[in-house]
Amino acid sequence: MSVNEMGSVSDGRHISNGWVIPSEGYCDQPYVVKMEDGAWLCIMTTASEVEGASGQHIVSARSMDRGKTWSELVDVEPIDGPEASYAVIMKVSAGRVYVFYNHNTDNVRKVKADNPPYTDGYCARVDSLGHFVFKYSDDGGLSWSEQRYDIPVREMEIDRQNADGGRLRYFWNVGKPLITQDAAYVSLHKVGGFGDGFFTSNEGVLLKSENILTERDPQKITWQTLPDGERGLRAPEGGDTVSSAPIRAMVGIRGRSRNTKNMPMGAFSNIRVRPILPGAAKMATTSIGITTTAGALSASIRSRAAMPTKIAIQFGSAAALKLTGQMESSSTGVSRRL
Repeated sequence: MSVNEMGSVSDGRHISNGWVIPSEGYCDQPYVVKMEDGAWLCIMTTASEVEGASGQHIVSARSMDRGKTWSELVDVEPIDGPEASYAVIMKVSAGRVYVFYNHNTDNVRKVKADNPPYTDGYCARVDSLGHFVFKYSDDGGLSWSEQRYDIPVREMEIDRQNADGGRLRYFWNVGKPLITQDAAYVSLHKVGGFGDGFFTSNEGVLLKSENILTERDPQKITWQTLPDGERGLRAPEGGDTVSSAPIRAMVGIRGRSRNTKNMPMGAFSNIRVRPILPGAAKMATTSIGITTTAGALSASIRSRAAMPTKIAIQFGSAAALKLTGQMESSSTGVSRRL
């Protein structure tokens, strides 16, 4: 379709009929929430140059006419500070809005990387490391808290095995936060290293807060890194490595991701309880990993729950795979090629 043909499309949903959200040039992840006064509040990562360049930072803007016009950009983090990137936004009760993002707090100017492709063994792009932080607004995004608050993210195997031994964390985020009846979840994508294609590996984790929905003191907000154990959400065997992993709530929690070869994958957890077992409390989780390899769909199921587990995976309109079995308390798995 030519540009002229696109411009003649009358459907208001067509991209050619959209209204531009202002930025400084480069724009990433323009997430929007609706405020109590009717304003649309947008948060984004922006810069005057390309993604990953120095000066990348977080801004917000408001629209009172459903996106037709926008206010001037408001800095969440300044352009002359350390890199601040990949923000996501969450609105809770009483109108408070949180923004979560990467922040290069220690002002690291280069990071160890594979050679090749980095001939000196260092990568100068530093927007996917540092501290995972948040700020908040109580006036609908007109201003943001001066202080930023670190979120404690539990160290895992992928962190300790990075080129800095976990002393410097590599990560980013693209998934929108979700709110359930009793908690809020923010996704985070841990990065194993930098090399060909930029990230050499990723694992998804969820940062769960049981009190952020009601706690007004940001220093008292509590966080838990899920899943339990040393590994985050990984691609099933043969599915390459995870590239990104947004999450959403259904009956349970579903993670959707793509690998570094841009193939779709997913994981699902529908048991979010901690049964009291003799001598220990273990997370009871059942997860499904789906990937496409060599042109075929594959599904793998893993459980750490000592209970009967009935699984049905549906592709299109027909149930393609049904499995029923007794899962052992130790990690077990079954898979079937479709």
